[in-house]
Amino acid sequence: MERDEFLRKGSGLDEFQEKMVEYSMLGKEVSGIRNYVLLNMFGLVCTDLNTEMFSRTAGLRLSLIKYQEELNRNWNRDICKKFDEMAGKLGEIPDHTKRVLFLLDSTILPKEDIQLNTRVFHWPKDMAAVFDLSKTRIGNKRDQVEDALRERIDKFETMVNKASKDLELFMRKDPPVLTTDEMRNSSGTIDRLDKLVSSAVDQLAEINKEENYLGIVNIIDLYF
Repeated sequence: MERDEFLRKGSGLDEFQEKMVEYSMLGKEVSGIRNYVLLNMFGLVCTDLNTEMFSRTAGLRLSLIKYQEELNRNWNRDICKKFDEMAGKLGEIPDHTKRVLFLLDSTILPKEDIQLNTRVFHWPKDMAAVFDLSKTRIGNKRDQVEDALRERIDKFETMVNKASKDLELFMRKDPPVLTTDEMRNSSGTIDRLDKLVSSAVDQLAEINKEENYLGIVNIIDLYF
């Protein structure tokens, strides 16, 4: 499968982004396919097929996100494991320290060795500064992620509002008898709204997942 081959290549984030855009564009192309085709005296209904193709393209895009989520999860677990190991060693007196104490009692160390040992003993304090710098960088990155998420939520709200207005306009159209063209147009409108709702549900799930990562109240509480 083309997606599996892409994942095996070990592509970078930029390539993942390009591939996700490619799947999104494919989904838009599928959404534009006619759901009803007139064949002389017969009509061919393609709604189920088009819906299935749209769901598959959305699933391909979502699978790329889940793949990166798993990589990030494993990366975080590895970091936590290393921090746990560091925390455990901080409560111990390492063999190196015992060796330095033995040498200090037994001989006069060269200046170079004294400076090197001093640097090692100051390592915890130096690491505190490194952690502070990392915390600042993470905070800045979180701000960027939150800004991007807010922009995504704004677009989502715009899409939901437009779908609501389209549905309201559609429900106002209620003539006693529908012509063939009106029936075809109505069928197309229903299919488009159905795909729009499906897309909204998928987007909402992704947004809520990102909000959970950031500790933000889910947007779902505002809509359901």
